[in-house]
Amino acid sequence: MLTERSTSPYIHETSKKVAEVFDKAMQSAPSVLVIDEMEAFLADREMGSGHHRVEEVAEFLRRIPEAAKNDVLIIAMTNRVEMIDPAIMRRGRFDHVIKVDFASEAEVLSLLEKLLSTLPKDDSIDPKPFAKELAGRPLSDVTYVVREGARLAARAGKDRLDQDSLRAALASTPAREREGSVQRKIGFV
Repeated sequence: MLTERSTSPYIHETSKKVAEVFDKAMQSAPSVLVIDEMEAFLADREMGSGHHRVEEVAEFLRRIPEAAKNDVLIIAMTNRVEMIDPAIMRRGRFDHVIKVDFASEAEVLSLLEKLLSTLPKDDSIDPKPFAKELAGRPLSDVTYVVREGARLAARAGKDRLDQDSLRAALASTPAREREGSVQRKIGFV
């Protein structure tokens, strides 16, 4: 019996891409290397995600000191710090970990006012109750409520955004897991 083992063409490519990104950053130095969703390729090697993960993390660790010597500032972002390989988080790799919390009521109100300022709307719109409800949630939820409210108003044949359309949009916004929230599922069940 002949068995064929298929290997993904990308298994060893990611560590090469890591090296290429670092090389390019050092060629452009002084520079800033920004890594979004770092858990996607710097996840804990103990989580059993395969040999290619070990190679990616090892290449990244190898390149950090070289980049620092060549005036490359590395900024990485994640919402899942607990998933990052502990070796990445040791002192000397990322010296500062800064937690950016969700927006306050005042910050949400400011964004709501900015988003609403560009739309045709009723004079009766009061963003304060929405700011209170959306405080402590991602700012993408605020943007969603305004866009969805405008979409609902347009679908209802209204030529202006109104408070009821915003309320309906807020009610349809999936709740995030936090204390006291009612969770609505997104997608198929």
